[in-house]
Amino acid sequence: MDKLLLEIVSADKSFLRKEVDAVRAPGVKGDFGILPGHAPMIACIDIGVLRYRLNDKMTKVAVGGGFLEIFENKVSVLVDTAESREDIDVARARRAKEKAAGKLRKNLSDDEHIKMEAALRKALTRINVAE
Repeated sequence: MDKLLLEIVSADKSFLRKEVDAVRAPGVKGDFGILPGHAPMIACIDIGVLRYRLNDKMTKVAVGGGFLEIFENKVSVLVDTAESREDIDVARARRAKEKAAGKLRKNLSDDEHIKMEAALRKALTRINVAE
């Protein structure tokens, strides 16, 4: 069976380069799947969980926003952040979740509200990947 070459690059490092069987990515309009032979495509990636499957094992990666390109069985993911389960401090993510949720209950400017929503989504994503 064909494989996909998955490459994830974050703002500060080359996170992953691996042949995989399938990818599920958090697009800004919803999650979408990628299998070998997928048509060329460029998509915006949202804050969320990127999953990839290799030999019946599913692995989750917490990703920040960015872009994804599919071309000739290569999936290139360029994101602000990428974290594996081992990279995540769950206690810190829970504190960030509580802080952001608390601030969202206050009267914020539109910009502050958007930032706190993003912080909350990032914290929830980290918790999801770590647990």
